[in-house]
Amino acid sequence: MKTSLSDNRSSGFYSIRWRFLALCTLLVTLPTVVMGIWAYQTSYREIIQASQRDLQLIVDGWHTVTDVYYAEYQRILRRERYLVEKRLSSVAFSVGQMVSFVGRGKAAESAFFERVAGIEMGRSGRVVVLDRSGEPLSSLDEQGAGNVEAMLELPEDFRYEIVHAAHGLKGGGVGIVEFGESGIKEGRIFVAAVFSVPERGWIIAAIMSETDFKSADLERILQEEVKDKIASQKVGKRGYLWVVDGEGVFLVSKDRLRDGEKVEDVWGLRDLRSSAGGIPDRSFVMRRIVARAIGERNVHPKLIVFSRCHKWGWVIGATVYEEELLRGLRRIRRQIMDVCMMFILFGGLLAWFFSTLITRPLRRLEAVAATGSLNAIIGEDVLSSRDEIGSLAITFDNMMRHLREKISE
Repeated sequence: MKTSLSDNRSSGFYSIRWRFLALCTLLVTLPTVVMGIWAYQTSYREIIQASQRDLQLIVDGWHTVTDVYYAEYQRILRRERYLVEKRLSSVAFSVGQMVSFVGRGKAAESAFFERVAGIEMGRSGRVVVLDRSGEPLSSLDEQGAGNVEAMLELPEDFRYEIVHAAHGLKGGGVGIVEFGESGIKEGRIFVAAVFSVPERGWIIAAIMSETDFKSADLERILQEEVKDKIASQKVGKRGYLWVVDGEGVFLVSKDRLRDGEKVEDVWGLRDLRSSAGGIPDRSFVMRRIVARAIGERNVHPKLIVFSRCHKWGWVIGATVYEEELLRGLRRIRRQIMDVCMMFILFGGLLAWFFSTLITRPLRRLEAVAATGSLNAIIGEDVLSSRDEIGSLAITFDNMMRHLREKISE
């Protein structure tokens, strides 16, 4: 019974071989799994960071394109502004020179004022004559349908600027005055060329609204061209670029299907406008969202990078589907799992090999002891071993020899 118990113990889980095999397998498996998880997480972070850099480069590139279009728009405006100022200066100077031919009588002055009131330049350009205090002297037309102040709605501050500029002019000089939104209806801006006639106490002002040369159509055409270019670019296979204006309305969306919609209506982007409002120009914000675009049945995790373009008040962003980014990571994950399994299998084989080397001499000793014979011989390979098992075998052999000597006596 004892021998049977010993056999069962030596062949079961409690045997040294199986315990050594389990320990070695655990020591190989645990670090391998930890290293595999670390490698996977590292690869994931590197892919996300690389994708973020790529998206930033794409968005920054469109910032540059937008800057080029905006610079072209400003260049055209500067050229038009220069030409308008030259034209207004020429008109104001010419009208000022006409004053020398005007008689001193009231009838002659009224005729001159009526003639000046009939001068038109573009849609809003007019010439007005003011006195030194800034009060208008010329009328709109022969019927006297109000004065120039009523038509152009010149506020008192604007007239003050004209008078102030006229007082600072040297003889024969023309000054330029601009008056802006705070006092002008509907936010219009006026530009005036000022010429002073000190001998009469008159101030000649050729005035034109900025809307005559600052074409909203030109800006809209340039913006539409930029938006069409942005909408045509794809990011990866399914990713896209988008643009939101300062009011949170989509100017460019995926396949132009959400153009005109409020960004707050898109789940995951509801606080985009407030997030983008505080960031500096060409600084980037990255965010991971889970949303569903028009035409998609399911929600998809997406990575977005956006930045604010302050020149036109746009928020330009790029969106890429996370599953596209992680497609390569899945292949890496399979490779990591294959390597882990290979290490575990290789470690298990090594553990089996070394456990066999350790337990084989012990089994030889067990077999000798199990025979119950004092004449049983322990193999030389066991006795010649230089480790603890060899020492145990020599001690066991000496014990057997000592017993044989005792019995022979």
